[in-house]
Amino acid sequence: MKNFIFKSSWSFILIFLTTFNITAQQVTKAKANGNWNSANTWDNGVPNANKRAIISKNFRVNIVGSHTAKEVVVHGTLNVNENGNLNKALTTRWVHVNSGGVFRIGQANNRFDRGNFTLTLTGTDPNANQSVPMANGMNMDIKKNDGFLMAGGGGRLQFFGENRLPFTKLSQTAAIGARTITVANIIDRNHSGALSAQHDGVLNWEVGDQIVIASSATDYTREDVRTITAIQNLGANTRLTLDRPLTYMHYGEIETYGKDLDPQSINPGKTFSIDLRAEVALLSRNIKIKGTEAQDTDNFFGDRAKLVKEGKGKAKNGVGGHIMIMPSAGQISVEGVQLDLMGQAGRLGRYPFHWHVARDRSGDYFRNSSITNSNNRGVVVHTTDNVVVEGIVLHDVHGHGFFTEDGVELNNKFINNIAYGIHRVHPDDNRPGAAAYVVDETDTFHDRTDRSRTTSAFWIANAGNDYIGNVVAGCEGSGIWFGQPALPRGAAGKIAEYANFRPRETPLANFDHNTVHSSVTGFVVALRGNAPDGGGAFGEKERTFGNIDPVYKNLTIYLTRIGLYPLVSNVRHTFTNFKAADNNFFSWDSDPNLIKDALLVIRSRGNLNERNKEVTGLALYHGNTIIENAHIAGVGGRFFVAQGGGNRVRSGAETEGLSYENDGSYSKMNAAQRANHLSIRDVYDRDGTLTSRFGGGPGYSFAPLDPWTFDSSLGDKRTGSTNDQFKSIVTKQRYVNLETPTSSNPTRENKRPKVTITSPQGVTIDFKKRNEFNQRRVGLKAGAEYTLRFPEGFNIDTQDMLLSLHQWSMPSNTVGVILKLVDQANNIKPRNYQTKQVFSKLNSLGALRNSKVDSYFRAGNNDLYLKLMNRGESIHGNWIHFVKADPGPSQNTKPVVSFVSPSNKNLNIGDNLYVKANARDADGTINNVKLYVNGTLVRQENITPYEWGASGQDDLLLQNLSAGSYTLRIVATDNDGATSEATLTISVVDPNSDQVVLFDGCNYSGTSANFSEGTFAFREFTSKFPNDKLSSIRVPSGYKVTLYLHGGPSGRTLVLTRDDGCLDNNNFNNITSAIKVERQVRVFGGCAFSGTSASFGEGTFEFKEFTAKFPNDRLSSLSVPNGYKVTLYEHGGLSGRTREFIADDDCLQDNRFNDLASAIKVEKIGTTRDNNDVLNASISMYPNPTEGLLYFENVPLESTGFVYSLNGKKVMDFIVDENYLIDISGLAKGIYFVNIIDSESLQEIFAKVYKE
Repeated sequence: MKNFIFKSSWSFILIFLTTFNITAQQVTKAKANGNWNSANTWDNGVPNANKRAIISKNFRVNIVGSHTAKEVVVHGTLNVNENGNLNKALTTRWVHVNSGGVFRIGQANNRFDRGNFTLTLTGTDPNANQSVPMANGMNMDIKKNDGFLMAGGGGRLQFFGENRLPFTKLSQTAAIGARTITVANIIDRNHSGALSAQHDGVLNWEVGDQIVIASSATDYTREDVRTITAIQNLGANTRLTLDRPLTYMHYGEIETYGKDLDPQSINPGKTFSIDLRAEVALLSRNIKIKGTEAQDTDNFFGDRAKLVKEGKGKAKNGVGGHIMIMPSAGQISVEGVQLDLMGQAGRLGRYPFHWHVARDRSGDYFRNSSITNSNNRGVVVHTTDNVVVEGIVLHDVHGHGFFTEDGVELNNKFINNIAYGIHRVHPDDNRPGAAAYVVDETDTFHDRTDRSRTTSAFWIANAGNDYIGNVVAGCEGSGIWFGQPALPRGAAGKIAEYANFRPRETPLANFDHNTVHSSVTGFVVALRGNAPDGGGAFGEKERTFGNIDPVYKNLTIYLTRIGLYPLVSNVRHTFTNFKAADNNFFSWDSDPNLIKDALLVIRSRGNLNERNKEVTGLALYHGNTIIENAHIAGVGGRFFVAQGGGNRVRSGAETEGLSYENDGSYSKMNAAQRANHLSIRDVYDRDGTLTSRFGGGPGYSFAPLDPWTFDSSLGDKRTGSTNDQFKSIVTKQRYVNLETPTSSNPTRENKRPKVTITSPQGVTIDFKKRNEFNQRRVGLKAGAEYTLRFPEGFNIDTQDMLLSLHQWSMPSNTVGVILKLVDQANNIKPRNYQTKQVFSKLNSLGALRNSKVDSYFRAGNNDLYLKLMNRGESIHGNWIHFVKADPGPSQNTKPVVSFVSPSNKNLNIGDNLYVKANARDADGTINNVKLYVNGTLVRQENITPYEWGASGQDDLLLQNLSAGSYTLRIVATDNDGATSEATLTISVVDPNSDQVVLFDGCNYSGTSANFSEGTFAFREFTSKFPNDKLSSIRVPSGYKVTLYLHGGPSGRTLVLTRDDGCLDNNNFNNITSAIKVERQVRVFGGCAFSGTSASFGEGTFEFKEFTAKFPNDRLSSLSVPNGYKVTLYEHGGLSGRTREFIADDDCLQDNRFNDLASAIKVEKIGTTRDNNDVLNASISMYPNPTEGLLYFENVPLESTGFVYSLNGKKVMDFIVDENYLIDISGLAKGIYFVNIIDSESLQEIFAKVYKE
């Protein structure tokens, strides 16, 4: 045997050529032109399953029936013609076309459109080595490959099946159970805006064709595959009869907006349409190339039920056929073909259709075909340029659909392709065996959340390719993903020609008229690793897209969880004529975005599949989104803008030119998500079209309502009720973000000092780490002044703290904040962390306030004032930190301030509050004293007496107090600007409250929170009450509270049935991690729950034993909590007449048991009104939720009914009459239980109703 190694510019490819030959008995060669089944055609008889067929050069062999060969090698022409038998087939292990040979099925001007041809590739050993002869007598050794159709050495594939329309769309909605669908004969396939049979094609399907109707839901599995049994042309449309009814509803409407505008909306001057019609695609073709059914790993649609795994979790089966186009192949034309059961699970390079390191393939195309039930991806363009992939239907594919591999692929065209059923490939997938389908890191590298599932219908490794008119009609991952590597990967990374090539730096080519729906994520840009010279923590120093802002035109995304998620910082992603509907979020703004000339439909009008889906608009994560000239519709019960998380917050989205549908959307634009100091982003209204309806206008912003944000002294306005945190405020303030670096190293966090920050309106928060990355973050008002304190000091010898300030919607150094670091002027000074340059030191606070650069001022009272400007550079760069200060004396003594009144820290609801302060300054005078209540300024006093709430003073914040905890803060300022402050916390309670109140200070002081019945772990309520901070508690009569040492709950316990002013007395102070609140049975000496009362837990009690607690024969009313049963006994010893109760009874005279009870038995019988909507299947109750009227079915007439609140109190009783309804419109909004006693069986029925 002689080996030859051929080397070219891609010298890494080793082609082994040998002179080795298999035995003559195993081979038959064509010796003449002729038919396959003719012995005269062959030199060694007709090929069979044990004999290789070689189509010799200069000869043509015709396939005329169903034929078999061990393998097939084509040097001449293998031809499938239309003569004779209309159904032809070839079954063989593999086919190799080389030496200028041609495998031809039909011709471009004479298609194979009569009859069918099936090529079955039976090779299933992925580790097999093959020896393939060439016409020159040499053999090509192919390593670890089987089941292939391969073209190389000038070999050509020329397949021209029927010219069938790949897909169309429904022209009307198809209902569940329908046996027919109506589809459009022509759709705008060339995106001209007009329908043309000549340019767009016309429906030409036939009876017996297999089709798939796309999902009209977020769930991609809600598609239907059917066979056409009858066709009726209706002119513009066609009615297709199906072999069986539809399982799902499929929407068939183009929705138009902008005809009916909100009366307060601007007029956009045009209408907007979004095409939500489900696509219907053709799966079957009359030419089929397939693997074997035995290698199918699925029973149904990606279920992987037949997968067999071997070592390391890889697939043992799933070895389908595959097509490889090698770099030396001749021109490739493939049209009208179905590739079925192709691809080899989890195996690199073994895909249904694959240009393999084929370089310049100008003239090659793969058109109007389908790939169905693939074990491994769809169409792969690998280190190949200038091919056309057009009109391809993918269905039921494991892994990426249309895939560019190494990042060097350029000038390829992907036009009018459609992908259904793209199954996620990732070890964390919820189906067993998912890891067996993983091919490379593109399947897993960034696959963490719903917004970044890497399995993609279109994986784009280089932006220099055209994507026009493509549709993702169902994907378990991401619809479109730009994942350009920093350097060429895989095979291209070994080619010297690409040594200096940077895939990431290619500008975006033509991206136009693409659509994604029924996908977890719609559109993603997320990169793998930084460039060799460093791209920054989040790519902000990269040259992605060549630093040219990419423009994505006419992109439509609907029915996804996340619509847009571009995660690249160095450019602004621009989406023009963007359309969205029915997404959980139409955009997750991770990096700078511009959404322009858009239609943003939060909930579409007609698609009933997703009525319960929580649809929202824009999620403010860590990007900066600008929305220009957008029409907004379908805003419902949730918010248009959500305050997200993110570890790099760029405060500030911006809007202009917003118009609104007349469907209530504008009136709901102020709806907000509850936020806190960590996640404060304002939405800036450039022209007033966002906020004018709510008292804003040009230059105003929406911001979340929170004590940290709201400051009425700055003109902030609520757009909802006083405490409605789900309504934005309108403000003239812009926000910036102050943060520390992220780090997984806890040592960095341990070296940071403990810090509190106080806002201008007096609200104080802990500046502490917020996540496992040890990052600290807070949103601040631009231009405002904040106070930083260090409760445990700042030891500059052992501690440090890096800070950065960001506002990315404004240029660098245009806005800033002043940070007053209390008592730090003689301890630290700020400098740039990277350059080590100390900030400019200014001589006055006034000069600092006017400064436009990072600078600082040392006050005489030892406070350090720092001016920090916004960064426009790296998110995690341009940090400042602190070094030891220069020595210098402190020249001013701070004032002293204290509370004189109130002395009583516990008040009742409705009380008024009087506050008096004492202030003095040893080396000067007091300039003013301010009082803040819960961070809100009450008033400033400039002269003594410093008092608030006195007679004649109109201090509304101190009058008619409601229940809660109030933090009073007085701030005294002296003539040099130095300040001191004092705080005091009071509690206001409802003496008749039926809720347990917790306090973090003894004597019912400090932060408080109310709790009803239930079990609560404080780690779950960190924003409501902190862990290990409980010091005092109020327990209403009739309640029992159990305190637990640990969450769970578990550990040591303390049981309380009355108030405890300081848990020190019970050795339980500041150690509680969970509580359990239970109601007890209460008995009263008077009707209507009046008079002497007592509480009882489970057990049996005789009143004579409790004469000091409750007298004998004096019980007149009782309160029974939900889940308890009470039995009253006429005599002691549990004897005499009895009465049982499972609910309250306000007067026992009704039961003829008033003043008769001598004993009581309390039992826990379980919750009688649980979380089920209906506890008896026979009852029907509607509508639910209801605003008033509630109808019943299957309830006997004259049944007695009661309505109870959640805490078990009876709020209504009724008799079921012939109208079978009750009116609960008089009840407050909330959840209630309906209890009906069946008039016939006397059994009880319980149901839960939601009152709107």
